[in-house]
Amino acid sequence: MTYIRNAATRPELTYAPGTALGRRIRARDGNCRFPNCQVSARLCDIDHTTPFDRNRPENGGLTVESNLACLCRRHHRLKTDGSWTVRQTGAGKLEWTTPRGEIIRTEPEGAAIELTHNHIREMQHSRALRLLTELSHDQRDAEYLNQLHGRRRTHRNAPVPPPAGGGTGA
Repeated sequence: MTYIRNAATRPELTYAPGTALGRRIRARDGNCRFPNCQVSARLCDIDHTTPFDRNRPENGGLTVESNLACLCRRHHRLKTDGSWTVRQTGAGKLEWTTPRGEIIRTEPEGAAIELTHNHIREMQHSRALRLLTELSHDQRDAEYLNQLHGRRRTHRNAPVPPPAGGGTGA
């Protein structure tokens, strides 16, 4: 028996993004993605970068994160009328082409992007801190040998104090 999947079971084949996808796009973008536009993403349309094909959705223009971006109504219309063109270049980045052929690139500025950048910075800081505080292999080996032989831990290049009560022999 063959089962046929329809648009109801494949959300990428429906025009409107689901609630979760819409929230992700708005959180990623933060604002209208047209160059220098500061209209909040919550007031924007979620636009298909490659147009959605209503007659044959499987032919392209899918409703997926890599094909969606927030555009205010004004810039959505400007893109739709064809005077400006846009393409997604990955990770939410857009490449706009002006009517004169100039290329302008925009990047998402939303909270989701800031959280990702903060997480990466925290991971880098944590790794750097760990590297600064970890003993080197040589230091660990020396520590192990000192413990094995019952000696106190000595720091590299630190003078070793004379044994207690050892005197000078005078």
